[in-house]
Amino acid sequence: MAMFLISAVVFALALTGMAAGVLLGGKPIKGSCGGINNIKGLEGSCGCDDPCELKKLRLEALAKAEAEG
Repeated sequence: MAMFLISAVVFALALTGMAAGVLLGGKPIKGSCGGINNIKGLEGSCGCDDPCELKKLRLEALAKAEAEG
Protein backbone atom coordinates (compact mmCIF):
# COMPACT_ATOMS: atom_id res chain seq x y z
CA MET A 1 0.00 0.00 0.00
CA ALA A 2 2.87 2.34 0.76
CA MET A 3 4.32 1.78 -2.71
CA PHE A 4 0.96 2.70 -4.28
CA LEU A 5 0.78 5.94 -2.29
CA ILE A 6 4.34 6.89 -3.17
CA SER A 7 3.66 6.17 -6.85
CA ALA A 8 0.43 8.19 -6.79
CA VAL A 9 2.19 11.17 -5.17
CA VAL A 10 5.05 11.06 -7.69
CA PHE A 11 2.56 10.84 -10.56
CA ALA A 12 0.52 13.76 -9.19
CA LEU A 13 3.67 15.88 -8.80
CA ALA A 14 4.69 15.12 -12.39
CA LEU A 15 1.26 16.12 -13.72
CA THR A 16 1.27 19.29 -11.63
CA GLY A 17 4.71 20.19 -12.91
CA MET A 18 3.69 19.67 -16.54
CA ALA A 19 0.52 21.73 -16.06
CA ALA A 20 2.49 24.56 -14.45
CA GLY A 21 4.96 24.49 -17.33
CA VAL A 22 2.17 24.85 -19.86
CA LEU A 23 0.45 27.64 -17.93
CA LEU A 24 3.63 29.60 -17.26
CA GLY A 25 5.25 28.93 -20.63
CA GLY A 26 3.11 31.39 -22.56
CA LYS A 27 3.01 29.28 -25.72
CA PRO A 28 -0.07 27.34 -26.79
CA ILE A 29 0.23 23.58 -27.10
CA LYS A 30 0.46 22.51 -30.74
CA GLY A 31 0.79 19.22 -32.53
CA SER A 32 3.31 18.05 -35.08
CA CYS A 33 3.17 17.11 -38.74
CA GLY A 34 3.18 13.45 -37.79
CA GLY A 35 0.64 11.42 -35.90
CA ILE A 36 -2.98 11.67 -36.96
CA ASN A 37 -2.11 13.77 -40.02
CA ASN A 38 -0.42 10.73 -41.54
CA ILE A 39 -3.37 8.31 -41.28
CA LYS A 40 -4.29 7.15 -44.76
CA GLY A 41 -7.63 8.59 -45.84
CA LEU A 42 -7.56 11.49 -43.38
CA GLU A 43 -5.97 14.37 -45.19
CA GLY A 44 -5.81 17.06 -42.53
CA SER A 45 -3.90 20.26 -42.93
CA CYS A 46 -0.38 20.34 -41.61
CA GLY A 47 0.33 23.18 -39.21
CA CYS A 48 4.05 23.18 -39.97
CA ASP A 49 5.70 26.04 -41.86
CA ASP A 50 7.71 23.55 -43.91
CA PRO A 51 6.04 20.11 -44.14
CA CYS A 52 8.12 17.01 -44.82
CA GLU A 53 8.68 15.77 -48.39
CA LEU A 54 6.17 12.93 -48.05
CA LYS A 55 3.46 15.37 -46.92
CA LYS A 56 4.29 17.72 -49.82
CA LEU A 57 3.97 14.86 -52.30
CA ARG A 58 0.62 13.79 -50.82
CA LEU A 59 -0.74 17.34 -50.94
CA GLU A 60 0.41 17.75 -54.55
CA ALA A 61 -1.22 14.44 -55.55
CA LEU A 62 -4.43 15.45 -53.78
CA ALA A 63 -4.48 18.84 -55.53
CA LYS A 64 -3.81 17.17 -58.89
CA ALA A 65 -6.63 14.66 -58.36
CA GLU A 66 -9.05 17.46 -57.42
CA ALA A 67 -8.03 19.50 -60.48
CA GLU A 68 -8.62 16.56 -62.83
CA GLY A 69 -12.13 16.01 -61.64
